Amino acid sequence: MNNEIADEIMEMVSIHHPQGLFGHQVLPQLKHFGSDLLAGVIACLDDSRPEVRLVAVEILGELRPDSDIALPLIFKRLADEDRLVRVTTLRRLEDEFGPFPVEALPHLESWLDCKDDYERILAANAILRHDPNRTELLPMIRAGLFIRHPGVWELTSKFFGLPFDAEPPFDDLMP
Repeated sequence: MNNEIADEIMEMVSIHHPQGLFGHQVLPQLKHFGSDLLAGVIACLDDSRPEVRLVAVEILGELRPDSDIALPLIFKRLADEDRLVRVTTLRRLEDEFGPFPVEALPHLESWLDCKDDYERILAANAILRHDPNRTELLPMIRAGLFIRHPGVWELTSKFFGLPFDAEPPFDDLMP
């Protein structure tokens, strides 16, 4: 049964590629699995295909509160080898699963050493929102104001309450 759900997810991903899919787009097409759906989607978190893991995280956000039993497995996706799965997992945890779970913090701590500016600053933002006393992370987030990457600029500007503009005024920010 679990492979059937994973295979249907993969079929939907391939049909909609390259736009990708979100949980709310996939869920209605999987309802025919009935009571097996939740267990099947949870099993998809360990699928070998990152596309399936990504959509499984999305779907589990849509299946709340029943999917809360999968939180320990969802936390593992914060250490996924696929960057998009990791980032999507963090976003879903913040957006769908309520107050940020303290169990996710050890995973995010490891992101602080990541070479990817977006992931590093995303983790620092999440940690600081959870624990405002982690002021040692503020310089890392502030440094994001000077990184020429629209995603980093968006994260950083929102954190500091600056208006977000897709074209950051880097020249105005340079010391």
